[in-house]
Order: sequence, then structure tokens, then C-alpha cells
Amino acid sequence: MRIVLDTNILISDLITNGKPRAVLNAIMTKNPEIAISRKIIEEFVKITAEPRMRKYVTKEEVTQFLQDLVPASKLIAVRSRLGVVRDHKDNPILAAAYDGHASYLATGDEDLLALKKFRKIKIVTANDMLKILEA
Repeated sequence: MRIVLDTNILISDLITNGKPRAVLNAIMTKNPEIAISRKIIEEFVKITAEPRMRKYVTKEEVTQFLQDLVPASKLIAVRSRLGVVRDHKDNPILAAAYDGHASYLATGDEDLLALKKFRKIKIVTANDMLKILEA
């Protein structure tokens, strides 16, 4: 099983102790493969560098999070240019899941969740992903 975690799941994991963190902990325990793209990493770095994020997380915590995540993930070369999602900014996330041959895309994004499935990729919430991993 290969899973792509949307940027919003990664950021939620970093700053809160909720379902997204439980998903990443379950992934680390169960050992399905995490697929990640440069675009996801770049978006994560950009968002966590915003001044509003400083009240939740330090630069050092962001660095440590990436140092733990990236080596534990498979870096995907995204070549597809999709125009499937209403919000065009979400298409690179879906393309990472598609090009990465992911079984699941875990996200909190309503536009992606509305698709429910794209080809063979199931698009699920953090809560649904947690249930799948714990099954």
C-alpha cells in the first residue's frame, strides 16, 4: 500500500495532536509506503514559513519533521498535468498520487474529497485513513 499525504495533513500532524498525527504514527508502525513529491515538500515549507505559523511551530521543529519524513518516504517524480480538481492548486497533489501509484490520498481538502476516487486512488479523510490502517 502506498499513501500520499496532502500538505494539510502534514501541517496538521506537525502542529496538533489529532487524527493526522495518529495517521502518520500508524503509517510508521504498519509500514505502508509514503509517497511524496517536491511540490508537496515545497508547499509544506512555504506554509510553515509564514509568520502566522510561528505561534504553532518553530523553524527547528519544521526542519526536524522534514528530516524524519523525507527519508521515510518515496520521492515521486510528477510528470502528469491534471485538470481534474476545481481548485487548480490541488491538481499537483492528485498528480503526485497518480504518478506515485498511490492506493490512497489522505486529505482534508473538500475539493479533493468530493472526488472520492480518481482512477484507482481512493481519496479519504485522515479519520478514514486511520481506520484503514488500523484494520
